[in-house]
Amino acid sequence: MLGSDTRRNRLLKSALALSLGGLLVAAIALALTISQYRDTNRDRNDFATVGTLSEAMVEMFRFQQALTSLRLGEGATLEVDVRNAYRSVKRAFDRLAHGPARAIFDDGFGPIGTVEELADAIGRLAPVLEHLDDPAAIAAAGQRFDALTPSIFNIVGTTNRRAATLNAQYADNLKLLQRSFVGVVVCIMVLAGYMIALLWRQNTLLGGAHVALSRLAGNLAETTTQLEEAHAALEGANAELTDQNRLLQHRESDARIQSARFAAALENMREGLTLFDSDGRLVVCNRRFAAMYGFKDPDPVPGTDVKVMIEHYVANGICDAEAGLHLSEFTLNGEAETVYLKLADGRFFEVHRQPLPEGGWVSTHEDITERRRTQAQLEFLARHDGLTGLPNRSSLTSFMANGLETIRSTGGCLGVISFDLDRFKQVNDLHGHAAGDELLREVARRALRVCGPRGLAARFGGDEFAIAVCPVEDESALRAMATRLIAELSEPYRVSGTMVEIGTSVGIAIAPDHGLDPQTLIRRADTALYEAKAAGRRLYSVFDFGMDQRLLERRALEADLKKALAQDKLELRYQPIVDIETQRIVAAEALLRWNHPDFGWVSPETFVPIAEESGLIVPLGEWVLRAACREAATWPTEISLSVNLSAAQLKSQGLVPTIVRALASTGLAARRLELEMTETVLFEENVALDVMNTLRTLGVRFSLDDFGTGYSSLSYLRRFRFDQIKIDKSFLRDGSDRPDGEAILHAIGGLGRTLGIETVAEGIETPAELAVVRAAGCVYGQGYLFGKPMPPQDLAARLLDQGTSELSTGPDGEIDAHGDLVMRPVREAIARAG
Repeated sequence: MLGSDTRRNRLLKSALALSLGGLLVAAIALALTISQYRDTNRDRNDFATVGTLSEAMVEMFRFQQALTSLRLGEGATLEVDVRNAYRSVKRAFDRLAHGPARAIFDDGFGPIGTVEELADAIGRLAPVLEHLDDPAAIAAAGQRFDALTPSIFNIVGTTNRRAATLNAQYADNLKLLQRSFVGVVVCIMVLAGYMIALLWRQNTLLGGAHVALSRLAGNLAETTTQLEEAHAALEGANAELTDQNRLLQHRESDARIQSARFAAALENMREGLTLFDSDGRLVVCNRRFAAMYGFKDPDPVPGTDVKVMIEHYVANGICDAEAGLHLSEFTLNGEAETVYLKLADGRFFEVHRQPLPEGGWVSTHEDITERRRTQAQLEFLARHDGLTGLPNRSSLTSFMANGLETIRSTGGCLGVISFDLDRFKQVNDLHGHAAGDELLREVARRALRVCGPRGLAARFGGDEFAIAVCPVEDESALRAMATRLIAELSEPYRVSGTMVEIGTSVGIAIAPDHGLDPQTLIRRADTALYEAKAAGRRLYSVFDFGMDQRLLERRALEADLKKALAQDKLELRYQPIVDIETQRIVAAEALLRWNHPDFGWVSPETFVPIAEESGLIVPLGEWVLRAACREAATWPTEISLSVNLSAAQLKSQGLVPTIVRALASTGLAARRLELEMTETVLFEENVALDVMNTLRTLGVRFSLDDFGTGYSSLSYLRRFRFDQIKIDKSFLRDGSDRPDGEAILHAIGGLGRTLGIETVAEGIETPAELAVVRAAGCVYGQGYLFGKPMPPQDLAARLLDQGTSELSTGPDGEIDAHGDLVMRPVREAIARAG
């Protein structure tokens, strides 16, 4: 069907093309016919020229007649009529000679020269016609015009003949044109009818095609809808694919990043890592693993069997055959496990195996050599002293626990010796911490020699040591060991190129008599040590159960001392210092006393060590300074106050503000305050000298007590300008009995005079001793010969009896309305202290 329609369409198109071709030919023929008609019409223009010529002839005869009538005088012819006729003739001949009619003459229709001559001749008549009133002129015009008559008739005849010929040709051409035109019209009409039929057929076919196209359009619309739906679905799928592609790109990028990170992490791991498949073949390993096991060139490549790798370990001496076998058994085991591998070069590896769900395993290899070494060192340090290498308290406790278990089952005794070093802090401060450490190490070596193979020497910290011995025969064996220990540790030491001497005090406890657990035994040995130190230096003491009671009493005494300080229950006594020559009191030393409500007067030798151990010495010293300054402010202005200063006070940050407040609140002149200190207070020299220099700027004076009994009293006199030195009473005792003692007294007195430092001799009790110190050149003296420590009111009475002068204003201050001295340096110090 479709092929038939196609053929019909082709035939119709061919017929239409032929019809159009015929119409085109007919149109061309019609155009030619019209062209011929136009030519015929052009020929008819010749007839118009003939008519124009005839009109010119008529006008010429009319002019000739008017001219003749004017010449003959006939009728009523006027000159104006002649002139009008002339103008008409002239116009007619001008059109013939110069207008469109000229073309006929040019084509050979007639003699154009004759026409031009006529027109020219008629033109020359114009001047003549201006004189029509002259008969001669009229006659001349008539003559001239008559001369033209033959030429005019010749043109007329020629023109008529041409007109006859043209008329015949025109009639023939017109007939031919009519036939041609009719033929062309008929052809056109036939072709038009045929084309109409073809167009009708084409219309019919187009209608059918339209119906078919309509159906196709419907189908196409449905198809378009389907295509649109498909396109929408395709766009959705494309968008989804785009999203998936973007997601895949992100995942791929993340995978690359993760892969790079994994590779970086793998190659920068501190541990070696290997991954094996289920057949035991290497999948991947990092460089750390290759370096750990000596793979150099090439590294183990993927696919290498694990057995081959272990054979490499053994063959290259990385581990022995036994370790290689152990590693093989571990590697081929299917369970997660960790083993520790010791290599031939002493390294330790921790190897961990983790099986994978799909088969194969991951193993990590970590070099733990340093960790094990550090752990061993830490374990050693956890149980030993880092400085001396001795076991520490924990090790000693373990040793004692094991020994106590032994004596419970087998009998025997366990002994504990607790000891510390006498004067160690002075040596440490004087020679430096490095020297102190060297001394402690030497003490440890000597203690090891004493304790023997059955004992364990330990350091608890600082200068505290202990020795445990198990088994030990009895208490006498421990006493003998304590005696050897005291003797051994009392031998001189050479530290930092200097010879130093220290001593030790020892406390002894024994199991099972004094306890059956380590802590109790150590505590009771410490209690015995306190007893030995209280009894003197370089002694030992064996624990007895009365010591616990005494320790409890010591703790109770400490608590009571705190309470007494808080409740202001302490008292001061003042011992005079006199001028040896005049026997007049020049100063008084403030001495602390404590009247216990239950025990009565407690000796300073008892409670001062308790205060130093508990830290109460600093607040006690502040109380003494405030109370003594307050009392001394009531004395005559030439009487000075001497106050002892402890090492703890000198190291305290609050010493300078305490003294400034005490002076300011009491009005005591700073020059009347003298601080006494022993050289042990000055061991921390930098701190001490800074504080002392600050106080000296206020005017406070300083006295070096117990001069000559320490290590380097002379060196301190060079480092700091003391105002006074107090000679220890031991030299006075020796000076009475031995010549060298008296010589030392004379030397110290001379030293004081040379350096411009006042000298005070302590402990003068008899006139003979007074004579010795006077002969030695000492300026001041102190002792029972001049007065024991006395209450403040007794001292005030003594001062009144010796008839001292009235209070007076000194150069450093002024007296206020209440008689208190307020000094300018104190005010300045308060301002500086804020």
